[in-house]
Amino acid sequence: MSTMDIIQFIALNHLLNRLSITNYEPVLAIIKDGKNVFNLSESELSFYHVQSGLSTSLRGIRSFKEYEDEIKNCDRQNAHIITINDNRYPRELKEIPSPPIVLYYKGELQDNLKAIAVVGARDYTQYGEDVTRYFAGKLASFGITIVSGLARGIDHIAHAGALEASGYTIGVSGCGIDDVYPKENRELYERILDKKGVILTEFPLKTEVRGYNFPRRNRIISGLSLGVLVTEARIKSGSLITARFAVEQNREVFAVPGDVFNEMSEGPNELIKRGAKIVRNYTDILEELFPQLIHDENKTAENSKLDKKCEVELGKEEEHVLSYLDYTTPKHLDDLIFEVDINVGELTQILIGLEMKNVIRELPGNHYIRIHHE
Repeated sequence: MSTMDIIQFIALNHLLNRLSITNYEPVLAIIKDGKNVFNLSESELSFYHVQSGLSTSLRGIRSFKEYEDEIKNCDRQNAHIITINDNRYPRELKEIPSPPIVLYYKGELQDNLKAIAVVGARDYTQYGEDVTRYFAGKLASFGITIVSGLARGIDHIAHAGALEASGYTIGVSGCGIDDVYPKENRELYERILDKKGVILTEFPLKTEVRGYNFPRRNRIISGLSLGVLVTEARIKSGSLITARFAVEQNREVFAVPGDVFNEMSEGPNELIKRGAKIVRNYTDILEELFPQLIHDENKTAENSKLDKKCEVELGKEEEHVLSYLDYTTPKHLDDLIFEVDINVGELTQILIGLEMKNVIRELPGNHYIRIHHE
């Protein structure tokens, strides 16, 4: 049996996009065996457990000419098409259950990605923005690819944080590569491409945004990555779907703790309850996935710049809490609660923010101390 060419892969992708991703596996087995799915008989397709509806559709295609236009249209838009058999296809994504058989992308798709997905809700608080920008920027400054979903809110901030750190970012779209969703993200879309990042999707050209597209997109976000970080999200956020895919794909799941009284922190707090790794500093992720980077003495200039920025850019409440700490004598959390006169949930959130900005350090036994900077 002859292997498939790119036109046939495009045609098959159009058919598969009508199906649940759980029905991909029989077709992937055929491709893995080096066979052309369009050349198989009904009995051979049945042998691979291809469902009858798909089998009929496969055997009903007599011409692939209509799909030639898709290649021409991609060329006109400076977009690229790769199949799962292509050497440029991301290795990590190929390993997941039911990977996309075709990827459409714009930009420069790098080899051997070291990637982290940073995701969260479309609605967010100042805390969510701060921690997302912090983690995305810090990780990107270490050469780690930031993957997110090009959505409003936390996704947008994750991409922007990576770009601000002169990092590499991949935006996974829930529609065709010829469209931008949401429309207000066009500037971000263009910035990603201008900075040699990537916009990527499995959806054919002219695919409009539909709610059921996003779970499919989310499995690609996690599939490209070694781990998924959820910074802020409600309990029913699609970010938790991405986290679920990460578990199914044997990826690590990380979550930033938040105020127990804030519904926007319910998602990460619930993930931590279920066993996700709690992170309060970017080094928590480096230690888990990239320990070789922790002792790298050649930090980038941008990383140093971010450190300084974090030291000086403090909010009023952060400066107020910081004024009760000194460089020599650690102070217990309980003492701070009475001295600062802030409720424990809000105070804990502020202390986490100060530690993330490398201004204070938590010591054993809920003690805190300021950090000297040369």
